[in-house]
Amino acid sequence: MKRKDEPDKGGRIAANFRRANIAEGLAMQMLRPFAAIAQVPREEDHGIDVVATLLKSDRKVLLACDSFVVQVKTHTSPFFEFVGDGIRWLKGLRIPYFPVVANLDEGKVDLFTLNDHHWNIHDTLVDKYVFVPTWSEMESDPGDDFFWLGDPLMSWTMRDCAHGEFPAWAYSVLAPAIAIESANIDYAPISRFVELKGRSYEFSQRGEAGVPETPPAPGEVTVACPQDAQSIQAALEAVIGPFVRLKVERSDTDPTTAIQHLRDIFRALDFDPDPRNEWDSWLASVAEYFAEPDGDES
Repeated sequence: MKRKDEPDKGGRIAANFRRANIAEGLAMQMLRPFAAIAQVPREEDHGIDVVATLLKSDRKVLLACDSFVVQVKTHTSPFFEFVGDGIRWLKGLRIPYFPVVANLDEGKVDLFTLNDHHWNIHDTLVDKYVFVPTWSEMESDPGDDFFWLGDPLMSWTMRDCAHGEFPAWAYSVLAPAIAIESANIDYAPISRFVELKGRSYEFSQRGEAGVPETPPAPGEVTVACPQDAQSIQAALEAVIGPFVRLKVERSDTDPTTAIQHLRDIFRALDFDPDPRNEWDSWLASVAEYFAEPDGDES
């Protein structure tokens, strides 16, 4: 009998290793009806098995939409583990990551999200995460490293993949989830996270239109105690100018006094949105515009 620590040799391979390969292959084929996928070669696999791009049907063509990454585990060993550098890698991902569990016995795939754990990942000092899909695995936690993924975002079978309505259904579930998780990635440095409402979508429970009656949607916003002051200041610098100009463009009354007060308030809080006083000249033009009588074309 081959020992667990004995390497694979010619003519044989570890059974669990082959099963994992088959599970990964199954999941990839079951993603293809609604996503263009690129498999990551095993020698380059550092936590991502598939890079995928969601496809949307538009009459006789398929439009490439948002991208995401997938890591696949077989249902007999559904442990998504991150330690040390792996945690830094997870924090640094710029597109959404979805854990996927492939059940070879049932020909079924469950796709999960990390939405319940953004705060744990980005704003705590936990040095090991083992994400598990069912509560029963939590009971085997040797320490405090296991985190329950909760109910899957969506589940489907091989039979579902062959149905004509399946790609549109999958898109209707995954597109809003990707949008929510992309925003969570963008705002992670300032510790702002949006809840993803909606789980346990199954193709067999679709509505009359072939899509969920209540697709995933943004829920409550959680703002933790931010640690990265530099990122917050950079975000303010990026948005405060466009915000002020937007208010000017859409205002029916002269907003210059309010905008000047806003600048004063920020400066009192040690943030200067206008360090060169560049607002003064165009605010003067705005005030002059609103001071003109209606119908004055001079």
